Amino acid sequence: MSPYVVVNTALIGFFGFAAIYHFILWSHAKHQAVLLVFALLCLVTACHAADVIALASARSVAAGQRALDIRVVLALLGQISAVWLLSLLSPVRARPYVWLVTVVFLIAVVVNLTVLHLAGTVTAVERISTAWGEPISVLRRDTPRMWLSLGPLYATALSVNVFGFVCGARV
Repeated sequence: MSPYVVVNTALIGFFGFAAIYHFILWSHAKHQAVLLVFALLCLVTACHAADVIALASARSVAAGQRALDIRVVLALLGQISAVWLLSLLSPVRARPYVWLVTVVFLIAVVVNLTVLHLAGTVTAVERISTAWGEPISVLRRDTPRMWLSLGPLYATALSVNVFGFVCGARV
C-alpha cells in the first residue's frame, strides 16, 4: 500500500472513530448540540479523506468527476459544521449569520449535485508519479464557474474564517 493511501486511511480511521465516539457522548450527555455537531464534522472529515483517495486513484473521467463533485459537497458540509461548531463553542451568538451560511452552502450542494459542477467539468485524467514513485491521478478540468463558485461561495467561506477569528477573540 502506498504512503498516500496509508496516511489517508489512517485519517479515515481517526476521524471515523472520533465521529462515533462523539455521537455516543452526545447520546449520553443530555443531547448537547456541540457534541453532535463535532461528530458530524468528524464524519465529514473522514469522508473527505476517503474522497482524497478516490481523487488520487481515479482512472476515468467519470470517476474523477464523481470524486470532484463529492469533494465539493464535503467541503460545503464541512463549512456548515464548522460555523455551527464555532457558534456553539464561543459566546458569539450570531444565529442569523450561521443560518445564512447554512442556507447558502446547502443551496450550493443542491446546485452542484443537480445543475452544474461548481468545481468545473473533468476533461481528462492523467497519471503522474510522486517524488517517492507512487502513481496518482491528476484531473484536468475546464474553468470552474467563476460567477457562482469563486465569487459568493469563496466570500462566504472566507467569512466563516473571519467568524472563527471573532469567536476565538471572544473566548
